[in-house]
Amino acid sequence: MYLADHAFVLRATQLLVAELRSIGDGIATRMSVAVGAVDRLGETGLAEAAGPAFSLSGRNLDRMPSFRTFVYAEPDKTDHWRPATMDLAVWQARQWTPEQAEAVALALALPRPTDESLARDLGITRQAFQARLKGSGIAAASHALLAFEIERQRPET
Repeated sequence: MYLADHAFVLRATQLLVAELRSIGDGIATRMSVAVGAVDRLGETGLAEAAGPAFSLSGRNLDRMPSFRTFVYAEPDKTDHWRPATMDLAVWQARQWTPEQAEAVALALALPRPTDESLARDLGITRQAFQARLKGSGIAAASHALLAFEIERQRPET
């Protein structure tokens, strides 16, 4: 997957994991997420893409120890809070039930629809939808989501 705006890397990663979890045990996949420059995107898919972000992601996937299923990297290794937050968020997401993951995937949308409309989309009550979100712990991740999105949108000095 390619994101033009890496401010949303945490949200997109959580959304991807939520979509996989919502279909049951579909999370048995390894993921390498990297932030960085892109030289080109492939015309027929990302297999033809090139640039430091793709190289870093590929190298990390190749080097990932067997006990790990996720790695996040960025060229500037001076900030350690982002990789640590990504690891924790993906671990949390992998604990979601399929029902919780389904609710979280809908709740991560921007702009955020109302709980009533999301519950209606799932064919459940608003209270049941909110119970799924509460059980997922996604509210605790909201500050981390904002930190990624605000930090990355600041102009560089």
